[in-house]
Amino acid sequence: MRPEDFATCFADEAGPVLNEATRRHLYDAAEMVVDQIDEDLDNLRAALLRNHKFDVWSELNWTQDYLPKTYAASYDIGFVRQFYWTVVTVIFKVGSAWSPLASVAEELAMNALLGFAGTLRDLRRDAGEDVSEVEFDDLWDLAFWDLDFELLFAPEMDGIQHSEVGQQMRMVNLDRSQWFTQFDGAQVAPHPLTW
Repeated sequence: MRPEDFATCFADEAGPVLNEATRRHLYDAAEMVVDQIDEDLDNLRAALLRNHKFDVWSELNWTQDYLPKTYAASYDIGFVRQFYWTVVTVIFKVGSAWSPLASVAEELAMNALLGFAGTLRDLRRDAGEDVSEVEFDDLWDLAFWDLDFELLFAPEMDGIQHSEVGQQMRMVNLDRSQWFTQFDGAQVAPHPLTW
């Protein structure tokens, strides 16, 4: 696949929704996000060799930006590895025939990709590059069922899915133990290495 063919799954009758500059930019961001999480996994493996009881959160350089801090104590090397596979899965979905996000973890992964794509655009703009054609705001509407996962980044909202409001709004799988659980109605299951 060529970078300019990335994210052509988002299309309408006229063709791809995203222009070529945006698709290339998203491809670059996807590569970088995967490399960042892979680097963090290498750091975690090295920390594990030094000490079997270490704080995973404090060893993460990049992945901290993509995960809710509220649940930092629950993250272990297995979780970070599952998140890595989830990010790879979401990037595969964006790069091929799109199927809707299948879990909260996939929503977090897509959020990571789009968040880093925004950061990368800012860095490129600050370096003097012309990024005026890079525009991916439409992806927020195209990629997500809803934005309930954003509540995970607001500690004061922890447990809202169990409230009357959360149940009325049908908030599901926001409990940390359910992030990799497939949504009802999802067409394609999450990556098998996250089951």
